[in-house]
Amino acid sequence: MKKILPAILVLFLLTACSNPSPPSAAPDRPVIINLWDSTAKGEYPAELDISQEAGDLIIEDFGEPLAVYELPEHENQFLVLDNNQGVVGFHVLDVRARTIETIDALTFAGVTPQQFSFAWPRLLLQASDGGGNSNWALAEIDTGLDQVEIVWQDNAWVPETLRRRPIWEYGGNWYLAPVTGPRLTQIPDAEVVARLEDTACAVSGEWPAWMGAVTNSPYFVYPTSGEEAALLNLTTGEKQVMPLFQDLRWNQERSRYAWRQDDTIGHSTPGAAQEQLELEGIAGSLLWASDWDILYFIGGQRDYFGATWDTLWIWNEDAGLQPVLELPENRERWRLLAATSQSVLAASGNDQLWYFDLDSSVVHDLSGIEPGNWRWQEGFLIGGRADELVRITPGAGLRVIERNGAYRIYSLLDNYIVFGLEGQVRVRQLAN
Repeated sequence: MKKILPAILVLFLLTACSNPSPPSAAPDRPVIINLWDSTAKGEYPAELDISQEAGDLIIEDFGEPLAVYELPEHENQFLVLDNNQGVVGFHVLDVRARTIETIDALTFAGVTPQQFSFAWPRLLLQASDGGGNSNWALAEIDTGLDQVEIVWQDNAWVPETLRRRPIWEYGGNWYLAPVTGPRLTQIPDAEVVARLEDTACAVSGEWPAWMGAVTNSPYFVYPTSGEEAALLNLTTGEKQVMPLFQDLRWNQERSRYAWRQDDTIGHSTPGAAQEQLELEGIAGSLLWASDWDILYFIGGQRDYFGATWDTLWIWNEDAGLQPVLELPENRERWRLLAATSQSVLAASGNDQLWYFDLDSSVVHDLSGIEPGNWRWQEGFLIGGRADELVRITPGAGLRVIERNGAYRIYSLLDNYIVFGLEGQVRVRQLAN
């Protein structure tokens, strides 16, 4: 494979901000590091095979699992990536036929990609160094599932405000955020699709964490130099001005958003007036259900000693505001992570997990599940803690599936889990 030279040059004082600060106030110029010396086709170092044990499929000679995705229009087949001796392998796992086939392999001379985003037939691979430097490669998978080609690659230093999602996909197109200047770029053809002449500087300006690309929608939100926010529709080019809220969350259809400012919350639709909710106290973390137009938020009280969080609340247009469940204890930093109309997953303190089963009005303490060692799928949760593999289903409670060792959860897709146990990578179909 021919190496593609980087095209992004970060020019902070000239292009990163529409209104550059005086030299004395300018941020320090970062050191830009290319994390990949080269990329190339590679030879996968193993012949993978499938064995079985007590209903589990065991992938023999598999490397470190990197990502697992469902393949559209290929029933019972998954795209599986691993890092095996420095080679990134692309494999098709057929859980019905109990086979695995290596379709291609890539090598990255430098940091191995660890972040991925998939929208058939393209996969974005990203490597980062923790200091803002990132490399990307956009790979295209042949429709016949027999080869992978890199169609674009680049590198840049990404301002901290944009690191959550510097590249995203919508409607079959991939976009690059304004990491090197006030513009949005479509990749791989480097077409500028929008110039953000009124944006606040991404390097030294304030970009709240909720800003940037809105998942599964044509919207991109950015702060303006006038201390407001702009909602840009990349499909129509329409731009609307909205308040610069501290936090904002979109519903599943991306037709309505909920916002939080100080201790109050409200809701609106793009272009409409803001409606503030009349609360019995203060509001913290908020999140919409993924299957219904229901808003959840953490409620509490504030006094001279600070905030006290005590209740999970719910709101929708028909029923209004209602308390749902009392929080198990007054803990700091409550965050809502995922929700459906039947269940809510939350974290408190240093990533202590809690599962709110609304069908049974029960709160499950998930102490022992380490950060990231769990997967959620529409209210169903699978996790590994101590020597246990556990599952929770709304209305059915928490159940220990088995106790055989230290479980590492890699994926939960279509009622199949991919997990690690005693050095093996296993695939299991879960019973209903």
